[in-house]
Amino acid sequence: IKIYCLNGMKKIKRELGEKEMLLDAATEMEKQKELLIASKQRLELVMGALEEVVWGRNLPDYQMQYVSNSVVNLYGFPMAGWYENPNLWSDMIHPDDLAQVEKEGESLFTKGITELEYRIITADKEIKWIHSTTRIIKSSDGTPDFMTGIAKDITKLKQAELKLVASEKSYRELFEKSANAALILKNNLFIQCNDAAMVMLGYEDRAALFNVPPYELSPEKQPDGQLSIEKSKLMNDIAYNTGSNRFEWDHVKSNGEDFPVEDLLISIPSENTNDKTIQVV
Repeated sequence: IKIYCLNGMKKIKRELGEKEMLLDAATEMEKQKELLIASKQRLELVMGALEEVVWGRNLPDYQMQYVSNSVVNLYGFPMAGWYENPNLWSDMIHPDDLAQVEKEGESLFTKGITELEYRIITADKEIKWIHSTTRIIKSSDGTPDFMTGIAKDITKLKQAELKLVASEKSYRELFEKSANAALILKNNLFIQCNDAAMVMLGYEDRAALFNVPPYELSPEKQPDGQLSIEKSKLMNDIAYNTGSNRFEWDHVKSNGEDFPVEDLLISIPSENTNDKTIQVV
C-alpha cells in the first residue's frame, strides 16, 4: 500500500508539473499575442498617419496583404477594393504610361527594386502623378514570394516642373525670335546668342561667339578711356550685385568696324552659386 501511495503521489506531481508547464506556455503565448496585437496597433497608427501609400502583396497571386489608409485619399477607391481586385493598381494607370510601367514591372524580378514616375486616373477621373518604389522580397530558396512598395503623390511637383518647362520654352522662343540682339553670358563668357546678335556683330557662325569674353568683341579701350577688359568686368559685377546694369558700350564687328550700343545686363539666378549668368540685350 505504501509503494502504491508513493507511486500515486509521483504521478500526481508529474501531472501537476505538466499542467504548470502547459499553464506557463499558455501564459507566455497570451503575452506574445498581446505584444503582437500591440505591435500591430502601433503599426496601424503609423501607417494611418502616412501621406504615402504603403502596401504589400503575396506572390505569385498578387493578393493584397496590407495597404495604408492613405490609399483612399490618393486613389479614391475604398479600402475593400484593393483586397478584392488584385488588378486595381494596373487598371488605374494612365493609358499613355501603361507600357512604361509594365516594362519596369518585368525588370523588377531581375533588379529586385524599381523606381518610376507615372500618371494615374483616380476614381473621380482626376489625373495625378505618382512616384512609386517597389521591391521584391525572396524566400530562402530565392523564389520571389512578396512584393512591397510605397506610392507618393507628386502631382504638385510635376505641375510646377511642367510650368517651368513651358516658361523656359516661351523664353527660348522670345530669345531666338527677338529683333533685338540678345546674348547669354556665363562666368564672363558668351554661351548663347540669337540671330539678331549674329547680324549685329557680323558673324555667320554662331559658335564663333561662344566661350568668348565681351572685351574680345570690343576695341581695346572704351570712349571714356578705360580698358575694355577692366570695364567689362566692372559692368558685369554691377549686374551680378544689383540685378541689372544699363550703360553705353562700343563693340567691334567681325570686320573690325567699331560701333556704339546701349547694353542692358540682367542677372539670371542660378541654383549653383558658383555660376554667374547674365542676359545681354
